[in-house]
Amino acid sequence: MFAMFCFVGLAAVKRYASAIQILGVSAMVMSVLVLLLYLRSPEISLLYRHTNILWLICPVMLYWFGRIWIVAGRGEMHSDPILFAPGDRPSLVVAGVIVAIGFLSR
Repeated sequence: MFAMFCFVGLAAVKRYASAIQILGVSAMVMSVLVLLLYLRSPEISLLYRHTNILWLICPVMLYWFGRIWIVAGRGEMHSDPILFAPGDRPSLVVAGVIVAIGFLSR
């Protein structure tokens, strides 16, 4: 569910328009909500020792989603967000922070 909402939101960024913007932002927020629900599940404690640290991923994801929409709104997103991210320094920092959070929670 997380991936579905996340990629619907990213697809909406690719086809940026005011009507799609509402759908895209909503889908991205829903993906973070699904992630929060997953982080509260009992199964997560079987995979990670320090599950509370994983909660830090949610504000990082919200920051990145917001940044993607701001960049798209400025007309600076000339490709698919997935293709844009590897060349965008803040996106790379976000990816590094998420990986670091994952390692710290093990």
